[in-house]
Amino acid sequence: MITHELEHILGLTNPGKALQSNQQDAEHPKHCIEKTCLMYWSSEIGEGIGNMVSGGSAPQLDAQCIADLQVNGGK
Repeated sequence: MITHELEHILGLTNPGKALQSNQQDAEHPKHCIEKTCLMYWSSEIGEGIGNMVSGGSAPQLDAQCIADLQVNGGK
């Protein structure tokens, strides 16, 4: 998903800046451990798109990732 990749460019998850909480997935570095978060590793391989097609909604950033953006100047 393009939004997932854009969030990496904006500084998520653990691009070298301090995380506000321990949400980095040890098995999938630079991705969030929260399965419903846009930054969860499987959202970049199309699982998030499959959820939208099946009547679900696109993944959103969780509170931990939003906090990381805010501490680095996001609003």
